[in-house]
Amino acid sequence: MQEAEIRTQLRRYLNDWGAVPQSDEDSLLDVGVLDSGGVVELVAFIESQFEVELEPTMITEDNFSTIQSVAQMVCSIQK
Repeated sequence: MQEAEIRTQLRRYLNDWGAVPQSDEDSLLDVGVLDSGGVVELVAFIESQFEVELEPTMITEDNFSTIQSVAQMVCSIQK
């Protein structure tokens, strides 16, 4: 799956929470989209939606800081 499609699906998922950053480069933490519980839910969504398995070492602030960084991480796993 291409990164643009992953970003679109992530935006839709986050929109269901009622909080989507203005751009894919905005911090999910700073705009209040993610907290620790939100990260757990997002990990479950990613693993289910994109059929990948995230290792605990992948669940970092860098990988989950923006929609762009999450999409890039998913792309790297799918390759």
